[in-house]
Amino acid sequence: MDIIKTLKSVMKKKKITQLDLASGTGKSPNTVRNILVRDSISTNTLIAYADILGCDVVLQDRETGEIYR
Repeated sequence: MDIIKTLKSVMKKKKITQLDLASGTGKSPNTVRNILVRDSISTNTLIAYADILGCDVVLQDRETGEIYR
């Protein structure tokens, strides 16, 4: 699944807005909107947004299901 679609889905489920992400990261609302519209996000920004959403970013082995942190 596309990471931006996943972020938007979690935001909707948890009722967290783009303004919440902006205030939580110190970025402007326009910057957050551009990241979500452009479908381009850096690893550091992804981790920051995930933290605001109360989520972790992990790598999971497709074969074994093992999660690497």
